[in-house]
Amino acid sequence: LVEILDDLNLCILNDGCPTRRSLPGQQKSCVDLTFCSVELAASFHWQCTALTHGSDHYPIVITLLNKTYLEKISPPLLKYNLSKPDWSGFASLLEEKIGILPNLTSAFPHSSGHCHAKSCYDAFVSAITTSADSTFPLRNSAKSKIPSPPWWDPDCTSAIHERKEAEERYNGAMNNDNLLQYRRVYARSQRLLRKKKRRGWVKFCTSLSPSTPVSAVWKSINRFRRGCSPSISSPITRETAESFFDKIAPAYVPLLPEFVHSPVVAMADPLDEPFTMEELDTLLSTSRTYMLTVSAIQPQWLHQSPEYARRCRASR
Repeated sequence: LVEILDDLNLCILNDGCPTRRSLPGQQKSCVDLTFCSVELAASFHWQCTALTHGSDHYPIVITLLNKTYLEKISPPLLKYNLSKPDWSGFASLLEEKIGILPNLTSAFPHSSGHCHAKSCYDAFVSAITTSADSTFPLRNSAKSKIPSPPWWDPDCTSAIHERKEAEERYNGAMNNDNLLQYRRVYARSQRLLRKKKRRGWVKFCTSLSPSTPVSAVWKSINRFRRGCSPSISSPITRETAESFFDKIAPAYVPLLPEFVHSPVVAMADPLDEPFTMEELDTLLSTSRTYMLTVSAIQPQWLHQSPEYARRCRASR
């Protein structure tokens, strides 16, 4: 092995700590080796965790010391916790803010065209977002907390805590009594987790119905497969996305006198008629997904907002 490492110009990152939990009386061993090139060896920090987390090998953590890139932390799109929303408070606060907004025809007398309508639109969006910030609590950051599987409960947490304590006692004093106690606790925790997972799966299957959305089914299945999903950071910044959406779907709509009428007479089509408030209410009440606009306004907010606010949104 040493000759191979020398021929390939590789080195070992291990610092000598054991990577496998040994039995009483056994020599501690480092059977898990980590190799890298000589040029990169000084850029990594290698270490083992203190606990095995249910395995007989210690997890290895390798950290890149000199990062050549900035880690981007994207805020969650659905940053508000709407499990118990205060819609009445949100509607009252939004109605108050909407009441002091300037009119579209009289506001910003020194502006015209796109800038004029964009300023009114920004003021309207600000009224909605500030009302939401003052009413709804924020979600916890997905990066600061690993979500638990759907079948996890306090019994599972207690079993894992007991397993950690038993392993710490064995690591502090490696004797047969502590080893047997750790194995008993480990086996008991494994049986409990398997039973909880099986019961959770049965409960999920019995809750399915023909009306259950396919997206909800696959989301639950993925949560059973793994406790959390890796966060995917978009390579496109929010500013770039907003600029792109503003070009293909601008917030400004010209007023009727500004339209240049084509001499070609278009055929009458019901789909070309302006949508009504009844159509908007139907869309918001039947929407089952969390559609997001560039301004991050959720359909639930509009559905629960005062009638005047929804009319402003529809006209702008």
